[in-house]
Amino acid sequence: MRSSRAVATAAIAATVLPLCAMVGLQGAKAQGRQGSTTPNAAAAEVMRVYQGVSDRGSIQEALDNAVGSALNSLPGADRMVRYRVREITGEQGGIAGINRVRVSIETLDAEPIRSPRNSGQAPVENLPGALTSELTLRPNRVRQGQTATFELTVRNRSDQPARITFPTGQQFDFEVWRDNRRVWRWSQDQAFTQATSALALRPGQAITFTGRWNLRNDLGERVIPGRYEVRGFLASGTDGRNIGKLVGDTEPLTVTQR
Repeated sequence: MRSSRAVATAAIAATVLPLCAMVGLQGAKAQGRQGSTTPNAAAAEVMRVYQGVSDRGSIQEALDNAVGSALNSLPGADRMVRYRVREITGEQGGIAGINRVRVSIETLDAEPIRSPRNSGQAPVENLPGALTSELTLRPNRVRQGQTATFELTVRNRSDQPARITFPTGQQFDFEVWRDNRRVWRWSQDQAFTQATSALALRPGQAITFTGRWNLRNDLGERVIPGRYEVRGFLASGTDGRNIGKLVGDTEPLTVTQR
């Protein structure tokens, strides 16, 4: 007899292919952002990753949530985003009767980057200083009861394609610290595939990872007003940070009363 987790995994897997086909056909609403130019390219692509969650086990609800985050990040009233499903994970069962589904999508200014096995892309370890990172907080001053959005943009500044490998499906993380103590971690309540994954960036290309914080700590308690430090970084290696060198950034965040 299969466990509830196995059943949930099978159900999700059975939905991935038709859902991906639906995404490829429908061309959802959005408008891409232009990347900066580089010496070797007319325009650098910027890939952005968004995640949606459904606590009712609905893939469509999680997908709509992710697309909503993408739309909210765009300026103007007539916003349109074209995306593809990056990953679907979930968990179901247990004493608490969990039924949670997560959908990650990615958007690109141009065609999605392909990562064939024999692409000739050099690992980041062989390209010292190839990656730069920038963390953006939206907003950087937030009231209790609101939500803060974190965006970590990682760019390949080298003139060679770079390939980044990860031990699991997790490729990035965000943390909030105060007084040298970690208050919250984005990945704390996330589920990731345990298979290795990879990210390929062409020269000058950038990818932006997005996470949201509801101003609660890892125990689910509301944090007190004050000044915090937000850390965003690529998740690789045993300490979750190292890819040849530290690839991450920090920014201050102020939490105020309502």
